[in-house]
Amino acid sequence: MKEEQEKNSLHEELRKKILNYIMRMDFSFSTRLPSENQLAAKFLVSRGTIRSVLSELETEGKLLRKQGSGTYVNIRGFMLETTLYPRIEMRSIIRKNGYVPSSENLFIRQSRAGTWAALLGCSPDDVIQEAHGLYFADDRPCMYCIDRMRKELISEEIWKSNKVQGQSLYKAIKEFTDTEICWDIMRIRSVNCDSVPEISRYLVENDGNRSLVLLEIVNYDQNSRPVLYGTIYVNADIIQLNLIRDLTKL
Repeated sequence: MKEEQEKNSLHEELRKKILNYIMRMDFSFSTRLPSENQLAAKFLVSRGTIRSVLSELETEGKLLRKQGSGTYVNIRGFMLETTLYPRIEMRSIIRKNGYVPSSENLFIRQSRAGTWAALLGCSPDDVIQEAHGLYFADDRPCMYCIDRMRKELISEEIWKSNKVQGQSLYKAIKEFTDTEICWDIMRIRSVNCDSVPEISRYLVENDGNRSLVLLEIVNYDQNSRPVLYGTIYVNADIIQLNLIRDLTKL
């Protein structure tokens, strides 16, 4: 565990250094990065570590790799802050939209899994927990989140505790259950406010439109087992969402 933490820490530290290096580049002269060997020598790390960070930034759309030419900064992708990839915590999305984020855990309730059983890998008769939370942008409600999970994952007492309030549910699950959420599948669609009045009453302002963006997300652990099924309702008049796609490998 300690070795893994040190590896992750090195990765994040190198990522910050490379991003800072890119920010100081003169794009009017060139957007091309030094070679992996040159970067490894500059930052005193292995070429493999450099390649790992560059691959991550490429996946995020911040870098473009041209066969036989090198690695280049994708200026528009680099300057685009509010992306849905990689996995990003809701407060970060709000912050990168230019607001001060905050959140409130509203309530948690139990129900039968029912039609959500297949998404959570359990029986329809199993009891699950629904954790409801509200996110704010400069004190304006902007997102309503419902996280559904198996009852035994996190108790209501822990969910209401000060340790969980104000932090990512992913981090809380890892801290209290040693379950790490590693990847997810997301579906994006719009919903009419009239179909979810109990949620839209929090999000729709008097002069706002009558639709919300809905993110439906199934989160999986390190063994590809479903952990959470989340539905996030977003007021797109306040929060902008973007997605960068790499079309070179089609």
